[in-house]
Amino acid sequence: MAGGLNAPTMAMVMRLLSVSLVLLLVVSPTSTRHHGYSYFQRTPYYCGRLRFYDPSYYTCCNGAIQYGGRQQCCGYLAYDPLRSSCCNGQLAEATSGCCGSQPYDPRFFTCCDKKLYSGGHLRCCGAKAYDPTTHSCCYGLIYGGAKQVCCGQKAFYNEFHTCCYGKLSFGRGHMCCGKRAYDPKYYTCCRNHIYFGQVFCTGGKK
Repeated sequence: MAGGLNAPTMAMVMRLLSVSLVLLLVVSPTSTRHHGYSYFQRTPYYCGRLRFYDPSYYTCCNGAIQYGGRQQCCGYLAYDPLRSSCCNGQLAEATSGCCGSQPYDPRFFTCCDKKLYSGGHLRCCGAKAYDPTTHSCCYGLIYGGAKQVCCGQKAFYNEFHTCCYGKLSFGRGHMCCGKRAYDPKYYTCCRNHIYFGQVFCTGGKK
């Protein structure tokens, strides 16, 4: 066509115009917002494929723009960690923790080894939960009776027993001679041997 541009020249002109527009978007010092999206800014934020957004008002989660600035992502959803929890990609409101992949409220439930138990005041003993006001836990085993202490895998009240290296003996306030307990009022321990009476340990004998 006389006086006009042929097809190859027209295509080149369109490409130059596209490049100029992109450079204008990136280096322009001005900023114009429309519904929270910034189209002209010096350092643009991208979400997905060339989607601009303002992080002060929006959050990008896996390519999806969500309302609310500088939040955390749970899959494709944005959430406020002070009000919600994300458990394995599932969003739950008004919870404070995750038990495995299940959200829960610790005021009413206890999580032990990814299992939920009813009651927020419970404690974990291995993979099970127990009530510390009525039971005691020793190395993963639950015993009836609160505020007991452990001697190996056994629970006991120190008002009535003495524990020596994992072995439990009857009697309060006793001392240990090896793995055996003895009453220092009536016995003496010499080199892991118990002797009757108050004696002195000398050499290889009592």
